[in-house]
Amino acid sequence: MSEYIINLWRNNLTSAYNRLREVEEQTLEEFEDEYEEEYEDDFEEDMSSTMYNDGQRLDIQSLTDEMSIHLFRFTYQQIQSVVTSRQLTQRITYRANTSQQFHWDTIEAFAIMLRRLAYLSRLIDRELLFGISYSTICTIFNEMSVLLYSKYNEGIRLTRNHLRPYNLRRFSEAIIQKGSPYTEVVGFIDGTLYAVCRPGENQGSLYNGHVRQHGLKYQAVVTPDGITVSLCGPFAGAIHDMNMLDSSDIVSELDEILDCEDIGDEFYALYGDPAYRPSSCLIRPF
Repeated sequence: MSEYIINLWRNNLTSAYNRLREVEEQTLEEFEDEYEEEYEDDFEEDMSSTMYNDGQRLDIQSLTDEMSIHLFRFTYQQIQSVVTSRQLTQRITYRANTSQQFHWDTIEAFAIMLRRLAYLSRLIDRELLFGISYSTICTIFNEMSVLLYSKYNEGIRLTRNHLRPYNLRRFSEAIIQKGSPYTEVVGFIDGTLYAVCRPGENQGSLYNGHVRQHGLKYQAVVTPDGITVSLCGPFAGAIHDMNMLDSSDIVSELDEILDCEDIGDEFYALYGDPAYRPSSCLIRPF
């Protein structure tokens, strides 16, 4: 009797699995055919047809400030101010000069990018939130990132304006108040590893023996007010922190920026861990 039940269960399971595969294949073929037709006719109509919530997109303007900060870390008015101050156009063209070209509201595109940066989430999560297909969200995020980086990459590499003499004095005093024996330290430098899947080729270049993971490394300089004044990378995971600093080519600029002796002030410096080589603009523990 038990053998009969086991065989019956096995046969039913096999039949159910085969039926499921047939339904999946049929559904996928129908979806691809339908998608290609709409894609060729009108790309924007295709985007609307893939929206969730009965075609209702998220209206970020109607969100409360509390909810907006929770989702994007900015209120709607702050997002609007950033877009205006950066002199971005009201609508941005994506996939330009292709049959897939489309336009999108800049404020909403900026919000999509902020949501991705605010907290780790899957594309399907953002698709359900915004009511927009995940392929569109992916395109908007990538191209917005490229647009902003192309405009402000020098400020990301090293924000010179934030390291003015007045601010340097403030940073030094704040660190001294926390008990630091150093009077010249105004910021902190370090490298961080962002783990990635093990690559199929050239694994050695990405493998970091210190943490025993494959990854990409980034170098950051942070001031006491929490602002990241320099972010460089990515670098191969196997590279040493000191090599990252040399490759980033910011030491000569830091020597110039942190030298305030000509105005009767100090020659300020950054504080790093023992991995760094000490220099005029970098202090490390003994």
